[in-house]
Amino acid sequence: MFLLIPLFLALVWIAAVGTNADSIWYDEYLSFYYSGALNDGPSTIPGTIDRVLHRSKGQVPFYYIVLSVWGNIAGWSVFTARVLSLSFGLLAVAWTYRLGADLHSSRAGFYAALLLAGSAFFIYYLHEIRGYSLLVLELLIVLALYLRILRGRKSRLLQGGFVCVTVAMLHSHAFMAPIVLAFGLYHCIAFPKTDAWKRVIYLTLVSGLLYIPWAVFIFAHVVGRSIPHDPAFFRTNVNLIISLFSALSNGLWVFLLLPVYSIRAARKDRLFRMLWVLAICYLTVMLGLNQITHSLSQVRYFAPLLPLFAVLGGITCSSWVRYKGVLYGSLVVWCISGFLQSSSFGITHYMESEYRVFHLDYPFKQISEVVRRSAGKSDAVAFEFPHHSWALRGVIDYYMDGSDARYVLTDLLGNDEEPAEKRRLFGDFLGGAGRVYFVSDRTMGPSEFMAGYQRALSERYIYCGSLWDDEWAAIDQYAQITALCAPSAKPLVVFEDGLELLDFVHEISDQGHVFFSVWSSPLPADTYSFSLRVWDAAGNLVHQADREMPTGDFIYSIDEIPVSTLPHGQAARVEGVIYQWRTGDRLRTANGADVFALGVVVGD
Repeated sequence: MFLLIPLFLALVWIAAVGTNADSIWYDEYLSFYYSGALNDGPSTIPGTIDRVLHRSKGQVPFYYIVLSVWGNIAGWSVFTARVLSLSFGLLAVAWTYRLGADLHSSRAGFYAALLLAGSAFFIYYLHEIRGYSLLVLELLIVLALYLRILRGRKSRLLQGGFVCVTVAMLHSHAFMAPIVLAFGLYHCIAFPKTDAWKRVIYLTLVSGLLYIPWAVFIFAHVVGRSIPHDPAFFRTNVNLIISLFSALSNGLWVFLLLPVYSIRAARKDRLFRMLWVLAICYLTVMLGLNQITHSLSQVRYFAPLLPLFAVLGGITCSSWVRYKGVLYGSLVVWCISGFLQSSSFGITHYMESEYRVFHLDYPFKQISEVVRRSAGKSDAVAFEFPHHSWALRGVIDYYMDGSDARYVLTDLLGNDEEPAEKRRLFGDFLGGAGRVYFVSDRTMGPSEFMAGYQRALSERYIYCGSLWDDEWAAIDQYAQITALCAPSAKPLVVFEDGLELLDFVHEISDQGHVFFSVWSSPLPADTYSFSLRVWDAAGNLVHQADREMPTGDFIYSIDEIPVSTLPHGQAARVEGVIYQWRTGDRLRTANGADVFALGVVVGD
């Protein structure tokens, strides 16, 4: 039992590496959405159930309920949400030991726990905001509780726990129903009709009845919709089995012999045979559904096979007492292989189409951090991902949430069959933005609209340079004037409280006079306001524009004065004043002045 401690430490060390490293992808965004992490106000269990019931595609709610409760306690970040999956995984390893020990011996339990903890398939999903590690844990607990009840334990707590965990498992993934059904049928047929046998039948029926309401919802959803047959997302069963067996064996196919060897022990023990029955029934049902629907080709849907593989393999390992050297060497190879392959499991076992559509492993987090550091309130951010924006929109929404800059996925602009309309809408989105950050995907070829977007940018902006440029993406920065590309070396005016006016630029447009005020302000929002004033030669105030002082190291404000405002052919004095909102006091410059000159303009 004490040997499990270093096993836990190694598993935490390996799995925790990815908890905050990778960007979330579409499925993880959905987990946040259903659990309430993306909604205003505290998430609630009824709210989570409502979102899953009315807005999902045949999902079940239990994992999202647990995530909702966890998020309200631990906080809503990618790291904390993934730690929940890691916690389920650690508990699953402990329960694997418990089940193996109860079925055979403590030695079998330890080997089973080692096989599960060293599986790249298992480790990979310990740092995803999905419920696959929870499924593994629930199945192990159900089997362990079943074993105790079958052996005559009559504790009400034990029986209640069996019902609760079975119901939770059914409400964690729709694909767990075949396992519960196979479990119930095999129990009815294979075991003697004792009081314990009757008790299990009763408890299983109660669990099934409690699942019926949601089962009806899932059935109605499946029957009521047409299932798309997209060949890009379909693996034939032969290819699926090859990928699955490779995943289960860490790519070392010889390890598939471990559960096979346990068939000898299964001949003498009904419980061992039950594990085989559950695995075969689940595999058969899933392959059949994949053949019919063409939509279950993802290896991750077969995660419930992991604990069955581990326990059967652990039982085999415990019988090799004469070959300890070979056994220990094999288990070391298994763990090293699993630990090394865990980070690349997705690359190996996800389909190419999934990478293309969902942009798995794409650095959304890092790219958005670069944009958020640079883009301010009057800036615009355009994400040019040529295809499948439905799979990326939620992820970008998550990482851009709270940004002052407005943003858009260009793929969502207008109709793809009308390039002129898309370009017009792109121009409308740019509006009067002082700066534009254009994020273009490099993993796929540019769309046919790319040239139009770049032409629209070049007509209205100057190119400042690139903030990011690699095989993943490019972030190009554009600005209306050169002063908005980079801060000047020396500020024009220095104020108290660390506020600086970096630059002040006057431009003339078709509509009138445009003033760009470039600032560096470490002050909190709603502290000061900037008042731009224009006086004619007679000392009359002919224009005044007041706005809140923006916050940031390199930010700006834009003020426009219509042509008709200034006296024709006469010079006008431009000056500025900084007010404190709460008191009305003026902020003084380093020289003690409370008004600062900004230049002279001449009316047309």
